[in-house]
Amino acid sequence: MPLRKFLNPRNDKAFKRIFGEERNKDILIHFINDILGYKGKKKIVGAKLLPLQQDLEISAVRRSIVDVACETSDGSKLIIEMQVNKHKSYLKRAEFYAVRAYGTQLTEVQIKDAEKEQGDKLSEDEKYELLTPVVFIAVLNYTEFPKKKALISLHSTRDEETNEHDLKAFRYAFVELPKFKKKISECTSIVDKWCYFLKSAESTTPEDLELLVGKDPIIRRAYDELNMYNWTAEEFRIYEDIQKVNLDNQAADACKFSDGKAAGLVEGKAAEQRAVVLRISKTSTDKALMAIAAGLTVEEVEKILADH
Repeated sequence: MPLRKFLNPRNDKAFKRIFGEERNKDILIHFINDILGYKGKKKIVGAKLLPLQQDLEISAVRRSIVDVACETSDGSKLIIEMQVNKHKSYLKRAEFYAVRAYGTQLTEVQIKDAEKEQGDKLSEDEKYELLTPVVFIAVLNYTEFPKKKALISLHSTRDEETNEHDLKAFRYAFVELPKFKKKISECTSIVDKWCYFLKSAESTTPEDLELLVGKDPIIRRAYDELNMYNWTAEEFRIYEDIQKVNLDNQAADACKFSDGKAAGLVEGKAAEQRAVVLRISKTSTDKALMAIAAGLTVEEVEKILADH
């Protein structure tokens, strides 16, 4: 059996490395255009990654930081999320993240307006005119819409009678990976290749890679980011910590526990998360990385460090 060298792109650390690094903005832009079907004049040609502070603000109520947040060349704000485990309230959470990102824009406008001279201040209408659409892309490692056959479902606000698209502030795209069933030899479109990459990258052989890439070198770039030999020991350790947390969460979701066993599981998980934070703190002061690895919020990480 050949040695596998590609890591799991559904891992928070790996996903953010592929799509959330400045050096990989071309991969991010390509992915957005491909998943949303943007072509011609609608095609995005540039993107600015939003600073970590804004990313964290959007993710403040989350258990982990898996979003990539950016502003595209057309002014839209995008949130891209890899969701590994199924949550009953996920759709409500997705709407909350989008609304939060939209509302944050008004706060930014108001702050900038307050710094202007009195005669240059904006009217209320002008402030709202500056707001740009928010697009939320979720890559799901589970099936959210079992009655829908489509691999990618696109959602927007429409007139219920005429289907006219008058309210354009929010758009959602959900990619349900379990619905992707194609073999590597059947991957002909760029969307097929992205889905195969996201679902099966870690089992891809060098021979498979050459077959998959074809005339789409951007896919090879994405695979290069998953090559474990391109990772530092510290990066790989964080990756493994996240993998363990994800596997533990999946195991917990698959089991039915009595109240006593469930309580024991919660306590054990908390102890494990604390251990992850303290282990990373010996070599790094980056609280965001600690939060990613342990599946906690930054505030929970700070509390662990303060109590230690």
